[in-house]
Amino acid sequence: MIQSVYLKTKSNKICDLGKVTSFNIEEINNETSIEKQIKYFRKINNIRITNIASELGIGYNTIVRLEEQSDNRNLNHKSIQIINKIIDYLEIRDKLNFNNNDYLDFILNKQSSAIKELKYKIKRMKIANELNINHDSVNR
Repeated sequence: MIQSVYLKTKSNKICDLGKVTSFNIEEINNETSIEKQIKYFRKINNIRITNIASELGIGYNTIVRLEEQSDNRNLNHKSIQIINKIIDYLEIRDKLNFNNNDYLDFILNKQSSAIKELKYKIKRMKIANELNINHDSVNR
């Protein structure tokens, strides 16, 4: 549905914001999946799936499937990469509520330097063991 939107300013002037598309938008809460939250923020920002698809080089149907998904049973590495791209494109990372999805929260937000440090330490320990030296002696 296309409609005109008007805004009344403090000085009682009416500004025409132009034509916008009105959507049937479901409200979100603490139980709303990340995918549904992405759909919500996309719609309130009046961004079409076709725009995201062409800008990011992602298939239209892929985005539709991701937005309709309500759990992470079918999330694979590629799906998570796509979700990450869409979140960055919409600039909504700080607006998303990850309370009901610790897995996505970890994958998208908390792969921090602690994990990188652990990987580095494990590599150092393997090298030290191979060389039969103390792992503190192995530097980058």
